[in-house]
Amino acid sequence: MPIHVLFPLALRAIWLNRNCCVFYNSSPDFSVKVRNVINFSLEWTLACDRDQSHCGNQTVLVSQVPPPVGLFKLNTDGSFDANLSMGLAGGLIRDSSGNWVLGFQRKDVVASSSTACWALKDCLQLALERNLLIGILAETDSLTLVHLLNQIVLSNHELCNIISDCMVLLDQLKAEVCHVDLSSIPNYLIQIVLDDARGRTMFIHPIVYGEYPKTMQEMLGHRLPQFTNKEVKMVKGSMVFVGVYQYTAYYIQKKRSADWSTGMDDPGNVTLPKGLHDTTRKNYYKAYITQLKRAIDDGANVEGYFAWSLLDNFEWRLGYTSRFGIVYVDYKTLKHYPKMSAYWFEQLLSKNKH
Repeated sequence: MPIHVLFPLALRAIWLNRNCCVFYNSSPDFSVKVRNVINFSLEWTLACDRDQSHCGNQTVLVSQVPPPVGLFKLNTDGSFDANLSMGLAGGLIRDSSGNWVLGFQRKDVVASSSTACWALKDCLQLALERNLLIGILAETDSLTLVHLLNQIVLSNHELCNIISDCMVLLDQLKAEVCHVDLSSIPNYLIQIVLDDARGRTMFIHPIVYGEYPKTMQEMLGHRLPQFTNKEVKMVKGSMVFVGVYQYTAYYIQKKRSADWSTGMDDPGNVTLPKGLHDTTRKNYYKAYITQLKRAIDDGANVEGYFAWSLLDNFEWRLGYTSRFGIVYVDYKTLKHYPKMSAYWFEQLLSKNKH
């Protein structure tokens, strides 16, 4: 099995479970992950077989470029979990042969804005302690950090002290920091996500258009079963209705730099009266139904729309900790309180009775 197929898929499995391992000290069942990686790799290899597919794209193994002969390269990175208010900084130093000279990590970073800074400072400090006084090339994927290091005045910046420390170390080591896009693996992950989407559309596309999606035809070539004219007439437009279960959306893209901002989800696990002001939920419904109305105006035969859910209730994975309803339920008294989204729905329906 080609390593250039195994490697990105294995890395993806590790990436998806990184927070459980790093922040929660939880060890997933990697035997299952390994089996999945092998199965996915076999499936991908078969799909991309040159004799069977018209797809000419080649998967390229991504690796960091080693420094020139006689020099050392520092690569650093940082990650922050806002829910735990804890960050992880780390890095490694490699020689011109690509061998690791040393590496490090720290878990005591308490601010998301400083993870990349601590990673760089610790790595520079290690290089100084190892007497690597010449030939240091430092790389980071944080464009913000590079901009801060190139500023002359930082007196009012929250990271003034640690940036100043990095500047001193860079001067002592006669080193420079440059921004690099350390990995193009997200492009590969995007391809995997798209392929997963094809797996879902392979069922709905034939009953609407009478053929498999073009992407499937391109990927599988003559291995894909062909519809006869009789089958096309039988399948195309045969559905009574099509239901789309829109539960969760995942987006993936290649970031230009490390995200230093803190964030939170919108679980709705709050007390009254704040719990009634579900602006995010209301805006979601408004945006979604607006686009649904556009589809209807374009001729789509839409029979209805169901919002999940009417009342706060028991969610199969999160229990009672997240409130998805447009009506707030006091679980102690069982009293019901309409949220902002419920009033928005009321207004929408009252103005559009027909």
